[in-house]
Amino acid sequence: PNATKPQSMRPPRPRPLPAPLRAIMEDKSRCGWPPSRGGHQLCCDSERGIIFLFGGWSGEEDLGDFWAFVIDEGLWYRISNSAEAEGGPSPRSCHKMCISTNRGKLYCLGRYLDRRQRAVQGTSCEFYEFDMDEFRWRVLSTSTLDDGGPDLVYDHQMVYDESLQQVVVLGGRILGPTSSVSRTQMSGLFSFDVGAQKWSEVQIVYSPKSGFSALPMCMGHSVVSDNQGMLYILGGHGSDGQMICGVCVIDLRRRVLAEVPNDPFYNASASHQMYRMAFDDATRSLVVLAGERPGRKSSAATRVAVLDTKTWQWTPVLHSQHSAPCPMMRFAYHLCRDAAYGEVYIFGGNANLDSHTRLSDMWQLRLDSDGACGRDGAVALLRLERLKQLYRSGDDSAVLAFLRGKMRDAIETVEAEGGIFLGARRLLCGGMRQVAMELCRGFDGDSVRARQALFDVVAELVGDPQAVEP
Repeated sequence: PNATKPQSMRPPRPRPLPAPLRAIMEDKSRCGWPPSRGGHQLCCDSERGIIFLFGGWSGEEDLGDFWAFVIDEGLWYRISNSAEAEGGPSPRSCHKMCISTNRGKLYCLGRYLDRRQRAVQGTSCEFYEFDMDEFRWRVLSTSTLDDGGPDLVYDHQMVYDESLQQVVVLGGRILGPTSSVSRTQMSGLFSFDVGAQKWSEVQIVYSPKSGFSALPMCMGHSVVSDNQGMLYILGGHGSDGQMICGVCVIDLRRRVLAEVPNDPFYNASASHQMYRMAFDDATRSLVVLAGERPGRKSSAATRVAVLDTKTWQWTPVLHSQHSAPCPMMRFAYHLCRDAAYGEVYIFGGNANLDSHTRLSDMWQLRLDSDGACGRDGAVALLRLERLKQLYRSGDDSAVLAFLRGKMRDAIETVEAEGGIFLGARRLLCGGMRQVAMELCRGFDGDSVRARQALFDVVAELVGDPQAVEP
């Protein structure tokens, strides 16, 4: 549906049962769905329950339409056909947006321009702010370079840190009037203080324990903020075209590269992959989606993994052999995370099998705090299997003792972390016999097939999908 302003205050909704991954289907009858694109940007306002989409490349032209997806309604609203006509940015792609939920502001910077466009339009880098309460654009700068910020860049990264109240911009390729592929210049690290309305270049002190001899100057990378002054950087490639392996962490308060104990790179051999990330504030984990770089055709599905920044341990969540429906490999897409419900959303992008094909599909990924049914979920499933065996034996006293002990502990642990036994607390408050009946419903006996299926699920939950049955 078309609307000037969608619902801005988020109504309460019950927490749904977790579906690890699902496609959000396009309702063509309503004629309210953004057209196919790549190189666009998404931002999620978790307080209001709205995902904003702006810009992108259709395959023929840059787009300047501005959309809002109301999460709890599952509907897209077109805010405007042209943000530029309402004082906002012109049609563009390869730009970046970030959001401050606390301030109710959205920020936009950068774009790609070819040589012909640069000759006509120049290379000034504008900086825009969108007020999510008033639904109004404002130009903060007509030339960030003149104001002490970055030059015109594309394929950079931009995040907002709520604790510092700063917009932070890292990397990207600088576009000069005569820039060419053979002469690639990368941008550095800049911050914009929203209170002082001032840009500054951030100088970083390097530590040998960080694993990096210098701040990565790159493009095509992924950056997230923990909203406490820490930046996490993954992937990308430098001016020489070499992929950057490993996770780089920047402490913005101390302006140093933080120490990373071990090399936590998920798949060091997969230098052909590109990454998109979101940060889980509750567990201090990075949710990482891996896809193929442009030019590498693949029919595989997008892989998902979670990196715990406390232990620096990776947990695979979804991979190309996963049985559930998964989005196809793609690049030039974007993602955002709804912190209120721990859901990650992706939209569109370029298909790897045919880089000329732009996508308009939308996917929702729900993770629990341990990375979507991790080790605690595996323990709970194994104990549930043990409960079923006891239930089958007819020993009521053993069933009740197991429920009051290990089964209760497993359920409460997973439930407290947002896991797979949502609603179990309601059962535990009732009679133990009712709990046993509910949990063992549909038990098909001690079949070999059922045990093999359980083994496959547990192997995937603990991060070893290649494990072999004993």
